[in-house]
Amino acid sequence: MSNKLPYGKVLISAFIGGSVYALIMSAFYIYMEERPFSFIKFIIDLILGMAIMFAVTFYNYRKRK
Repeated sequence: MSNKLPYGKVLISAFIGGSVYALIMSAFYIYMEERPFSFIKFIIDLILGMAIMFAVTFYNYRKRK
């Protein structure tokens, strides 16, 4: 069995997780701060969410092997 990290699957799951995180944070910003939707905040949250999801998945995969 190969020990290579399946980067495609990890990136897809990181994108989905980052998208969910960004959507939740956007709703939180709109509700709590009573400001209109900010595309820049959404993109920043998406990138940060993806980075966190990728790092956690990468760490867990390496720890398992």
